[in-house]
Amino acid sequence: MGFDKKHALFIGAIALITIIALYPLFSFTKTYYMIHYWDSSLTLYNEIGKQISGGSMYLWNPAQYTGNPLLGNPETFFISLPLLLLLVLQSPVIAINMTLIISFFLLGLGMYLLAYEIKKSYGAAMVAAFVFMLSNSIIGWALRGNVQVIAPLSMLPFIFLFTFKAAHSKDYIKYSIFAALLAALQIHTGGMIIFLYTFMLCAGYILFNSMGKNFSGKIVKASIIIVLLIILTLGLSAAKLLPSFKFQETSSRSERFSYQEFLGGRGHYIDSFDTGFNNLVRGKASISVAPMIGFLAILLAALSFREWKSKKVLFFAAGAIIPILLASDTFVTVFAYKFVPLFANLKNIDRTLVIFTFSISILAGFGYMQLESLAAKMKKFRLDSRILLAAVLILLVLELNPFHNFPDSIEIPEKGQVPILNKVVEDKDTFRVHYFQTGPFELSDVVGSHGSSMMSLYNLGLITGGGTVWPVEIGNYLIFAGQQNSAKLWGMLNVKYLLSDAAVDIPGTKLVEEFEPCKICTDDLRSRTHLYRNLEFVPRYYFTENPVLIIADNKGIVYSLIADAPFNPKNSAIIWRSSLAGMTDSELKGFKAVILAKNLAQEDISMLKIYSDSNGKIIPDIFRNKNSISPEDITALFSGFDGNAAAVNPQESSPNRIVFDVSGKEGYLILSETFYNFDGWKAYADGREKEIMNADGAISAVYIEKGSARLELSYEPMDFRNGLVISSLAAAAIMAYFAIVFIKNKKSLKKDGIQI
Repeated sequence: MGFDKKHALFIGAIALITIIALYPLFSFTKTYYMIHYWDSSLTLYNEIGKQISGGSMYLWNPAQYTGNPLLGNPETFFISLPLLLLLVLQSPVIAINMTLIISFFLLGLGMYLLAYEIKKSYGAAMVAAFVFMLSNSIIGWALRGNVQVIAPLSMLPFIFLFTFKAAHSKDYIKYSIFAALLAALQIHTGGMIIFLYTFMLCAGYILFNSMGKNFSGKIVKASIIIVLLIILTLGLSAAKLLPSFKFQETSSRSERFSYQEFLGGRGHYIDSFDTGFNNLVRGKASISVAPMIGFLAILLAALSFREWKSKKVLFFAAGAIIPILLASDTFVTVFAYKFVPLFANLKNIDRTLVIFTFSISILAGFGYMQLESLAAKMKKFRLDSRILLAAVLILLVLELNPFHNFPDSIEIPEKGQVPILNKVVEDKDTFRVHYFQTGPFELSDVVGSHGSSMMSLYNLGLITGGGTVWPVEIGNYLIFAGQQNSAKLWGMLNVKYLLSDAAVDIPGTKLVEEFEPCKICTDDLRSRTHLYRNLEFVPRYYFTENPVLIIADNKGIVYSLIADAPFNPKNSAIIWRSSLAGMTDSELKGFKAVILAKNLAQEDISMLKIYSDSNGKIIPDIFRNKNSISPEDITALFSGFDGNAAAVNPQESSPNRIVFDVSGKEGYLILSETFYNFDGWKAYADGREKEIMNADGAISAVYIEKGSARLELSYEPMDFRNGLVISSLAAAAIMAYFAIVFIKNKKSLKKDGIQI
């Protein structure tokens, strides 16, 4: 479409609405308070900013969950607008605010351009843009969710625009490439779930559009477009996708959610007229993602059915109805859960209602054209089209009244303004902290992102975290520790201080100081008034004097042993393995005892016999005809150990790399890190790769042989490297295609005698 003054006027109006609506975000120190999501987003921005400024590629996140993949988290942005803004602005708060502002504007702009492309009507385009921008789906959900919701969502209209142009153009390859570029950008922005919704919408339109006359020709074209979208999108986003898929294998998304989790416990939007009306039109919504688009938008959408024979009207009507059925525990919900790929790995399927809002916005634009047509036929009360459009837009704003529904803005404390954290960082030791919540233990105590942004600002690591994806192994350990309020189990994760919301009496802890509530802090941090020292604190890195090997099918028995009173992590460590395969004789001889909790293969028995003959202790001693483990044997074993964990300080340390001088050392180096759980972490002793083993159920251990001088641990995820190669090849293929097209066009013009 050609750009003209009217486009400039209407796009300027969208920009003005953005500025008026989001004026609180034009601040260096304030941002929107989005429940716990702002904390999760600010933590992400803080950590990425610190690592980039420190010269590291942000692959690993030491700030949450005792360490976990950072780029591998599906919500972490990579090649995207948020990263560009963070690099340019050098301020996490300002970068977040600008991401919100630009994304909100792009939502309106994209919808405007899409609706105009479909109908070539300025009025239809503006109505569609206003309904979409000002709906509760955007203001009540996207703006209140992670930045990684609204940023990828802002690309939805643009991706559909290029998909639409591909479906209706002879130059469909070019437009398919443009759509794939933006879809890949959507994934890179941390919007994998949003991409799934986007792809289904776009693929659905391409297939729906192929129905009718010349079906065979259209379906071939549709298939080419869809294949191009899939291959190019996956190829361009491989650098982000492959690390995310790898992380998913060990994360909370590794298994199908239950059907109730899939629903989110918030279904049945159409189980009665009242709930349907309140959630979809106007009223008191029962969930945050309720569209609540208003009477006028519904009436305009209804008017669009004057063109009920139009395939476009029918498609967007289906695009509005299907999300309602999905979110309402119907046969469509069950079908999607059982048969649609990836859907069972999602929670809160009601979020597909944003597609309802998208579709209704387009239909409202169509309906406005019908209203305009009806108004033009009125002889006595004929309205100027400009007055009609202005009246409709004003009524939309007045009815939706979005300004009262925007999140509250909050002041973000700076480093040095939080007294309780100022006290913590007076301790120059290496340690982690734990946000302790009094009351019954809940899963949110582990994954609720409590105060993680301030912890990251103060360079303090948390054993808990936030976001919708978390590592299962450490999550299970934290649940186990939290249910017992065990200072010992927290101490094994290098927790030296507990920040509590009230006075507590936990064995193994001591009150350091009680503080007044932090007035400038948000709810989570404001309530932390009691600082406790964990007397069961264990150093981040240390050589254990009494390592014990346990051979078992799973780590369940390890949890039982470490929670038992005789076990003391300051003088012992339990290394878990499912067999002796791959273990060297020196590694086995390094153990003070071996506990057998499963039947062994013959090759393991032979190796264990050598250990036994070297005076190694085995429980039960199968070579002396003992076949069962008695509690007395375990108590005697751990009670007989003494010693203390002496800290080992690394020579070099960064998020992705740690180096130790191990000259004169021998034995098992215990690392209060989750490295063992992630294939990307590698250990090298004087250049020779060493196995990173599981210790104490949740942390890591590496065996140091006598004579070793240097141990280096580095995070080298092959999935990221492979993804970069694939993404580079996909980008090169696209550039080659456009180069070939350019050369062909140039030759064609020269043949026609046209100079370029």
